[in-house]
Amino acid sequence: MTITIIQPNDVLPPDYVDKYNQEWDDMPLSPVPVQFPSHLEISPEQAVYFANGHRGPTCVPSGSPPPIADVSATSSADETPPSPSTPPPSPASSVASVASSVASAASSVFGLMAACRALIPTFNPTDGWAAIDSVVGDAVLRTMLRLALYSPFHTHEPSPNDLYECLEYGERSWAIRSPIITMAVRAIQCVAYFILCAANEHNPYVQGGVPDLPSFIDSSYLEQLGLRVPAIILFRAYSGRSISDMRFPTQQAALDYLFLMQAVYKYYLLWIANAIRLSTELGYHCSWRWGSPLSMSHTEWTHRVTRHFVYDGHKSLEHLMSHQLLKNEMDFGCAALLSPYEGVRLLSIIRAERNHLAIWPLNDPVTEEGEVFAKNHLHELNTNIDTLNHIVCALRFFSDQVAAARPRIQMELDSG
Repeated sequence: MTITIIQPNDVLPPDYVDKYNQEWDDMPLSPVPVQFPSHLEISPEQAVYFANGHRGPTCVPSGSPPPIADVSATSSADETPPSPSTPPPSPASSVASVASSVASAASSVFGLMAACRALIPTFNPTDGWAAIDSVVGDAVLRTMLRLALYSPFHTHEPSPNDLYECLEYGERSWAIRSPIITMAVRAIQCVAYFILCAANEHNPYVQGGVPDLPSFIDSSYLEQLGLRVPAIILFRAYSGRSISDMRFPTQQAALDYLFLMQAVYKYYLLWIANAIRLSTELGYHCSWRWGSPLSMSHTEWTHRVTRHFVYDGHKSLEHLMSHQLLKNEMDFGCAALLSPYEGVRLLSIIRAERNHLAIWPLNDPVTEEGEVFAKNHLHELNTNIDTLNHIVCALRFFSDQVAAARPRIQMELDSG
């Protein structure tokens, strides 16, 4: 059994963050193979729709209705990677900065059918559904995924109308209205449950609902896709009951909390799209069972998802999800939503190859499932969180000293 303390980006030196972002921005993308729909697969209504200058968020397969929202077009036919700036203090603004630099796709202008055949998938880092629809082309799977994961919170725009003013013990504060906070929490919980069902081959219609759903992910599953454990699974180990009782000193603080919840929900929709992309490239041998939360067999899911899949594609999605600082921001965004404390840390507990997450500091008394699990394992190791923190600080100091001395040692070896 191992327990690791995960630190937020705040502990990193500013020059490291700047250097990482610059290297990430300069990272080249390989060419993206684009699969165009045949002109025989496009209905006359869709042809007229796109000939009039409309651009959809994804390729339009046969029988699909035309998209509603317009997407501006550019003169480039290749995907261009988003280029986020240095991650700001809040994950919500991190995602907003990524979105500001995204370029959409363009289509050919040579004839009516040529314009329709030139539709290519576009990428929007603030729209997880566009990414899911781009990876999953099967109409049945798209419908089932929306039934399982979609929430009105995705398009909800937080406003002062979502808040109300409180007066408690002579102090004014702000709170979020119950229908809004319930909608937001359920949206994030649905995403967390979906990931855990796929990682544990758990069919909720057969094996039971949330009380029977495991709160961990096996290490071999994460290693197979090259992923780290997503912190959104904290919404399974923590009930989130304290969220509805939270009070904020200002109206803006309450709105920022809602924006953070929306950013977490949208980011982990992108996480699911990327994980499905990685799983589909592995084919039938992949251990993840994305059909389980939909009560669908692995064979049927894989057969359906591979029919419309663009292999070696979706490079902008892959590039964005490789941004480790952004992922860290979102992971600690989940912790900030569930914990009333500032300066929280994440505890990664691995026992019997099962990855659990908990939030430090623990509440007193311990009431949440994740906290009980963490406290029991700390007691089993005959240690506490302060001891672990001192060990981590000592290791970091030692590694810094080694890194600082490495050029001098190398110079002495070269001269000797």
